[in-house]
Amino acid sequence: MSRNKRSYQRIFLILNLVMLSACATGYHKMGITGGYSDMQLSKNMYRVIFRGNGYTQEEEVTANFYRRCAELTKENGYEYFVITTNQAKAEQYVVGEAKTVHNGTFTNTYGNGVAYNGTTTTEQPMVYTKHKREGIVVFFANGKQPQNAMNATSILSNFKTD
Repeated sequence: MSRNKRSYQRIFLILNLVMLSACATGYHKMGITGGYSDMQLSKNMYRVIFRGNGYTQEEEVTANFYRRCAELTKENGYEYFVITTNQAKAEQYVVGEAKTVHNGTFTNTYGNGVAYNGTTTTEQPMVYTKHKREGIVVFFANGKQPQNAMNATSILSNFKTD
């Protein structure tokens, strides 16, 4: 591959990463940059997933997972919810490869070996972690909730509405 082609590929990759870095996963339905999805399992039970992209911190993924659980609780006419199964996952992705770059000159010292005058740098690959949280949420009416139930209104009060 020609040096110019590799340079253009590297520039393209960097520009894409810069554009993506400006947009950690926001709170929205599942899309190319992550988001939430849910599926109704019964009248008062849903499976909820929230996925972040490589720029979304685990804490933000967890907060948005709970936010979606609370929203579904209210949307379905309930006040309390319990998450019966709760699973956090993290997947790592590596972009690029490690390589050593020499910027200088090697000089043969005629019988005394080779002398190097310059700089040597090692470029490391970029590692991204994508966080995901999923679980089964069960809704309860006021007065019928178990002791460990979370109040949906209280959870939602911690978030700005869009």
